[in-house]
Amino acid sequence: MRSRGIYYFIFSVLIVGGIFAYQYWNFRIPRQLPIQEYDFSLRETDGVKHIVDLGDLVSAGAPQDNIPSIEAPEFESMPDADVYLKDDGYGLDLEIDGDHRFYPYQLMVWHEIVNDVFNGQPVLVTYCPLCESGVVFERRIGEQTVEFGTAGRLWNNNLVMYDRQTQTWWSQILGQGVVGELAGRDLQRLPAQVMTWDAWKRQYPDGEVLSRETGADRDYTRDPYGDYYTNSDIHFTLTGRDARLQVKERIYGVLTDAQSAYLRAAVVNEPVINDQIGGLSTVLVYNDETEAVRVFSRQINGQILTFSKNGQTLIDEQTQSQWSLDGLAISGDWQGATLEELPVISAFWFCWSAAYPNSNLHLP
Repeated sequence: MRSRGIYYFIFSVLIVGGIFAYQYWNFRIPRQLPIQEYDFSLRETDGVKHIVDLGDLVSAGAPQDNIPSIEAPEFESMPDADVYLKDDGYGLDLEIDGDHRFYPYQLMVWHEIVNDVFNGQPVLVTYCPLCESGVVFERRIGEQTVEFGTAGRLWNNNLVMYDRQTQTWWSQILGQGVVGELAGRDLQRLPAQVMTWDAWKRQYPDGEVLSRETGADRDYTRDPYGDYYTNSDIHFTLTGRDARLQVKERIYGVLTDAQSAYLRAAVVNEPVINDQIGGLSTVLVYNDETEAVRVFSRQINGQILTFSKNGQTLIDEQTQSQWSLDGLAISGDWQGATLEELPVISAFWFCWSAAYPNSNLHLP
């Protein structure tokens, strides 16, 4: 009887240990799923160049330009825009030469594309409601300034644009031409902060805001997508599904010669993340006052710095210099130096992981 009791005890320990190990490996450590390979090589079908499978480009349910891009945007002051913009509504803050412009998603959801010129620089401001992704690009391709519109197509639920000069289709989340003459060409991304209207108006009260005077008859106080952002619906097909996160978890994606995604909850818990993305040493910085995320290269003049946060400043471990959350050294050996800022893409996980199946994922 005694030996039988010992066997029961050992058996119970093994069962409990197995349950503990299962819980640990499946919930504490992210599971490594098979990589969903996708062929982005340039190829040609019936004389048409493309880098994505033509069958993966689906109709958005509306023809080309049915969602009207904004060609000659007008801007208004913060007090004028504050009359109707919702404090908790998001938008893109773009800074060029010290000036700031805010492009509210409350307007962008009806247009998706703004062809703008800001301080002499042609820029393309884009927003995809299905992916909740906002990205800003340089609007020059080579020596030519290009104008964009909505193509009426989607790739992995993401906005597909077309340029009116060559009729090439472009993926917003890839930042590449996907079908047409310029397939395989890259658009240059520009850094922009995703912020709430409340945070932006406190931070940049003298900035400009995209005006409701768009020339289109739209109710800019209403979102046509309703509760889409909070439910689990995915409206169109995907080329892959990565189950490491729920489909509409919000992530911050960064691209170098590799890709990395950061779960929003991880960023809030760890407001400074020193990282290595491919061959580039990076630091991600979360500003708890604006709830905005910025990413910088932490390599400067051949030296790689390691940062920590002290209140509303950064301190590098190597020289104890102080840096602003904008990447400017305000005291110490590096005073006056500026870190190179990298673009960040805020998006739903299902869109990012379908476009970048090899992406690393940073969890809390």
